[in-house]
Amino acid sequence: MAFNMTSGLYEGTIQGQRAGTIVKYKIIAYDNAGNYIVEDNNGQYYDYTVVPEFSSPLLLVLMILSSIFAIITKKNWKISLSLN
Repeated sequence: MAFNMTSGLYEGTIQGQRAGTIVKYKIIAYDNAGNYIVEDNNGQYYDYTVVPEFSSPLLLVLMILSSIFAIITKKNWKISLSLN
């Protein structure tokens, strides 16, 4: 873990996992006097399911295609209104 001076919080990183993986974790905090506390969701651990991510180039292509589709649809809609 590392202290983020901007947010004033400690942050840790969990290594990347495949989509659909359930990640379970608990938090253990120590101080310089040797005191510690465990936060583990009452023994059930915290968990989350990893969601799939799109790569930036793929996302860009999808955005461009959806924009083109929206423009074409809007033009066709205007043309059909002028014909009526």
